[in-house]
Amino acid sequence: MSVQNVNWDPALLDSILTSLAKAGLYERAGELYEHMARSGEAMQSYRRGHAYRKAIDLARREFPSEVRREAVPALLIGTATAAVRCCFLALAFVMFCRRQGFFI
Repeated sequence: MSVQNVNWDPALLDSILTSLAKAGLYERAGELYEHMARSGEAMQSYRRGHAYRKAIDLARREFPSEVRREAVPALLIGTATAAVRCCFLALAFVMFCRRQGFFI
């Protein structure tokens, strides 16, 4: 069943979007924003939800003049670097706890 031609109440849609954001479902909110043709807000939601592939695809479709090919790998590398730092911090915490006599 397609809902492309259904006119939904804008207040209801905004309420749903607010609920999705409160629940941390930013990727789903981005999809709804895209369906409503609100590309800028969709992009923000995808970024907040770490849905980078969808953000990149949206940027290529809706903002092609702003997309630089070299910026995409930099975004992905920055995300990977943050993940590696987080892993190192977690490992350091585990080692500290073991030295203190706590078992994790």
